[in-house]
Amino acid sequence: VKSIVFRVAGTDRHVLFLTAGGARVDPVRAAALVGAPLEKADAGSIRASTGFAIGGVSPLGHLTPIETYLDPRLLTFEAIWAAAGTPNHVFSVAPERLRAALAPKVAAFTAWPASRARLAQRTKARICRSMPRAESSRGVNGEIGLWMREGATHSGL
Repeated sequence: VKSIVFRVAGTDRHVLFLTAGGARVDPVRAAALVGAPLEKADAGSIRASTGFAIGGVSPLGHLTPIETYLDPRLLTFEAIWAAAGTPNHVFSVAPERLRAALAPKVAAFTAWPASRARLAQRTKARICRSMPRAESSRGVNGEIGLWMREGATHSGL
């Protein structure tokens, strides 16, 4: 899962878009959903709003509430992997459980290159079955670390 944060132009209001790794957030479609022009959020404002640095923005556990949109294609996967607060840590979750924990607006806002869309469709089940479980923070021998911030604002995963 990619966690992409935009800022509503001229404001301090941030908006989070969650999409699959091969997709790209289409700024025109995203702005139409939000109902306002969007601009790229800078690293400082992302950290101030979410508590996370770029590359490690988790879909949940933010410092402040954030309007969130979920790409409906994520719901087609058996399991998804998302950043867990740092660029080096991820966690696995069933998409429906993440949806229940976040209560995001589910809407189409992505642009998929045709070749990536076909590749994602062909390989999604194989990838989900072959990913290791998040059990270690060592990050060696293919293990993937699990880390969550104390006092996270979302629970239920």
